[in-house]
Amino acid sequence: SLGNDWISTASRPQDPCLSENGKIQISNQAILLQGKLEELGLNLSSIYSSPTIRCAQTSDLYANVTNVNSIKIEVGLVEEAKSFRGREEFEPRPNWNPLVLDKKDLYKYSNKVDMNYETMVNISWVKSDTARNNVQEIHQKDITISDPIHVSEFRIHELIFKIEKLLDTLEENSTILLVSHGAPVKYITTALNNGVLYGKALTGSFTGFAYDEHENEKNRWKPIFDEWQHSEYKGAECPK
Repeated sequence: SLGNDWISTASRPQDPCLSENGKIQISNQAILLQGKLEELGLNLSSIYSSPTIRCAQTSDLYANVTNVNSIKIEVGLVEEAKSFRGREEFEPRPNWNPLVLDKKDLYKYSNKVDMNYETMVNISWVKSDTARNNVQEIHQKDITISDPIHVSEFRIHELIFKIEKLLDTLEENSTILLVSHGAPVKYITTALNNGVLYGKALTGSFTGFAYDEHENEKNRWKPIFDEWQHSEYKGAECPK
């Protein structure tokens, strides 16, 4: 993150870049992740990234350390609409030109972006006077549902279903990395953890789940770690 001024430094307030401090933090996390992968005997085959600049940059730093050549921009991993900034009076409203960048635009932030990848879950947004930041995500199946939490959770469940099909095609001892935001990560890990909130994630931390297609739906996913993994590097304090 860029600290308290991360919004004012971005031309599109909902989509700032990583700061130099953030890059150091993620680089340390990437080294930690690579070590954990080696301990587990796993090979990282692909990285799936939210279509935000900071996630593309984060994915690029992870890819450099883990020797991954492909970053797939997955729209289904994007931040929930109500967190697109502009929720408070002092925050600028999101810039709709565009609201979310496409993979062609994100390629400038990482030349590992896979230009041939087609997102598993697509999202539509509309301007809404009822949303505090004027951004409303459209429900994947029922446009009459507008509750932002319900909409985001349903989208994440759709994504998990498609990820499970993807994992069935991976080679043995291969895995993938999802790079996303606070709320989607919370929804994903809670869903994989049988509806129970999985610990408290720190900024830039990661965790892992093992998938067994032969288990019943309730026991198909199991946590690999007892807690979220994060490096000792905490970074500089946010400016006052």
